[in-house]
Amino acid sequence: MAEKFATRLIFNQTPHVLRQNMAQETDVKAKTPDAKIFIPTFTTRNFNQLTSTEMKKVISTPDAPAAIGPYSQAIEANNMLFVSGQLPIDPATGAFASDEIKGQTRQSLENIKSILAAAGLGMGDIVKTTVFLADMSLFGSMNEVYAQYFQGDFPARCAFAVKQLPKDALVEIECIAAR
Repeated sequence: MAEKFATRLIFNQTPHVLRQNMAQETDVKAKTPDAKIFIPTFTTRNFNQLTSTEMKKVISTPDAPAAIGPYSQAIEANNMLFVSGQLPIDPATGAFASDEIKGQTRQSLENIKSILAAAGLGMGDIVKTTVFLADMSLFGSMNEVYAQYFQGDFPARCAFAVKQLPKDALVEIECIAAR
């Protein structure tokens, strides 16, 4: 078993410098005594050798629809949360919450909100969304509901029409959030 040690790290270091410091067991605090620090614990193994399971975490909640295929509701990696596309399925019933775009958009966003909450995040932590629509004529109505879920700065967004969505939904929304 590898011995553990504490390394002090500066928040604004680039990943490359961070890896060098960790690999060399450098005490950054000694070089920069006024720096804000945190002290994580790592094994003496080089940071570059961490496995993918050590760098990512599956996020799942019963408050959003279960994945209907070989994917996760969300994956957290490097302080980023990647939320899979959310159909407008009500997790309590397993059916679409509505037959119209506004209701479906609301349910897709509520599903995202539940997944974010399971990861300890909120809608304000979203940095990017992608909206898939069954038809671009639905954009205006979707956008009315979408705007109600964000305050202040809106996340970056792509929105486009696709040939067909799973289960013939009118909308599917995925997002990326940051801690």
